[in-house]
Amino acid sequence: MTTLIPHNIKGIKNDLFETVYMPTTEQAKAIFTQACHYMSNPFEWHELTDLPAKFLPASDNELEYFYPVTEGNYFRIEICGSGNFKGSGYDWIKVETVEDKRKPEDARESFGMTLRACSNPFRGSLAKARFFKSLATSSFLVQRNGKLITASYHGRNEVSNSQAVNILDNMRNAFVAIGAEAGMSDAVWSRLLKAFLAKP
Repeated sequence: MTTLIPHNIKGIKNDLFETVYMPTTEQAKAIFTQACHYMSNPFEWHELTDLPAKFLPASDNELEYFYPVTEGNYFRIEICGSGNFKGSGYDWIKVETVEDKRKPEDARESFGMTLRACSNPFRGSLAKARFFKSLATSSFLVQRNGKLITASYHGRNEVSNSQAVNILDNMRNAFVAIGAEAGMSDAVWSRLLKAFLAKP
């Protein structure tokens, strides 16, 4: 059981799952450990798959390069298309929750985190610098149940951010949100989940 995933109040709800079953418990633990490493280091996601976005530290200062992620960390997202004016050319997210239930001695263990859309923390603006409103969250979870490992993505409350001041931001936010409604992001997230569980 997990309390990591928020309730869906408004907008799009999305749940994606990928699983692998390993011949031995030790192999399952190894894949689980690998998946936890990848999941807690978004800076590697672009390298793992053809993710059309790059997760970057909150600033160009190398001291801001957080690994593993911890609650309260901020990330910049660089995605295709015109830059987000309010976000200084980026979309922004904050690590809201990290849930660590790793217990190698037990038959079941899990690790996950929830990311929330947020403003550019360096501009002090109330306008949300992301293509979804601040109600939107993205939760990632990896679980091991014996020899079975499951990686999952859970999008909640994905509503387009129509409060952007710049007209280009409004157009871009609407375009990205429409793509999410059409399921265009499912294939991308599924590829990432599979990469988390890929055998070395």
